[in-house]
Amino acid sequence: MPVVAAAVSAGTRRAYGSYWKRVVEQWGQRRLDEPTPSEIERLAEYVKSQ
Repeated sequence: MPVVAAAVSAGTRRAYGSYWKRVVEQWGQRRLDEPTPSEIERLAEYVKSQ
């Protein structure tokens, strides 16, 4: 995620930063392409419920 964040504009980092933080908290040591669609869906549902 740090590589992605460094490659985008400040505005994009502001817009997506909170989402990226949750991804890092959930899957910190995994590659960005490793979480499955169902895992992403479960994370989205969890975030909505909080």
